[in-house]
Amino acid sequence: MEDILRIAITSSTDWRDLHEDILRQYDSGLHTEIWLDFSTESWFSIDNQRINETVFGFIHDTIRSTGLDWNLFTFIHGNVYTQYNYSIWREIFNVTEEIKTSYYPLWHKITAEMHLDFSYQNEQHKDIKRPYMFSCLNGAPRDHRIKTEKFVKENNLLDKSRYTFYWSDDTLPYNELTSDWRKWPRLEEGNKHRAIQSHRIQEPEFYKVFDDTYFDFITETLTTNERFSIEVDKYVTHPPTPEYKQFYEKFKTIFITEKVWRSIFYKRPFIVMGNHRTLEYLKGLGFKTFDCMWEEHYDDIETAYLREKACLEVLKEVCDTYTLESMHNKVYSDEVQEILQHNYELFKSLAEEIDALNF
Repeated sequence: MEDILRIAITSSTDWRDLHEDILRQYDSGLHTEIWLDFSTESWFSIDNQRINETVFGFIHDTIRSTGLDWNLFTFIHGNVYTQYNYSIWREIFNVTEEIKTSYYPLWHKITAEMHLDFSYQNEQHKDIKRPYMFSCLNGAPRDHRIKTEKFVKENNLLDKSRYTFYWSDDTLPYNELTSDWRKWPRLEEGNKHRAIQSHRIQEPEFYKVFDDTYFDFITETLTTNERFSIEVDKYVTHPPTPEYKQFYEKFKTIFITEKVWRSIFYKRPFIVMGNHRTLEYLKGLGFKTFDCMWEEHYDDIETAYLREKACLEVLKEVCDTYTLESMHNKVYSDEVQEILQHNYELFKSLAEEIDALNF
């Protein structure tokens, strides 16, 4: 792989200097390919008010500024629909230049490499009764996560969960929802609900979350096409222009991070508040989901805030229907155990295939 120059791009990359980074590292006598690797993220707009400021546009501007052959370049992204979206973008803007694009499941690889294999809900743990129904770990204060916490508190579900949220006032946008939300005590002030870092090296407290609960309610990184909200409801923190909204409705996103992969790796049932048809995509890979435990119709709902609402209603229905004892019995039933084991084995098999790609 020494003949491939790999340039890592992150959400904090200064796009204006990217061409200089490439030229500084590129060796024409050594490198036959240049990979621009943005697989940590899936969004493709820089600003939700201007449709011309897209990741694809900046990548093309960067390559143009280098003066290098377009055939050298491959853009790697974390969105399942990267190639489709790139094609749509070129068509909309009548772009003649073309580079190779690829989706890469980086977070699958990271989960397999960095998370410990505890297999929490193996048959051998059947006698362990857990004190809480579900886990819900939250980091950045995105709209759908704020709505989730509001719902959980208002429906008295907090005491049925191991729930975390990590935020600070200077990272929290101010709007109709957050102005009310700010009045509540921060979750990390409570011992049971304090913030837990899950990206890197995990603390014992992180793993205890799963020791204490039966299933995961996952608030994925995105529920829309973008890291900005592109739908207008009263809780949108970054309201888009009408032009922007119409533009981005042409694109598609499925972004699956460590949040879903660790549930599968840990042998956990899960409800996922994520992109439209996330469950359908997982099934296409061969995974099984949990319609034997709860309704999964939310996955078919295209409009994000309606899909979020449906996910929360499913969570409430589950918590109202199951007792801790009946949930314990369901999780350790032959039916659910078969699903968990199947998903675990498939996860590891796919991780080996991903590792063999040598990305």
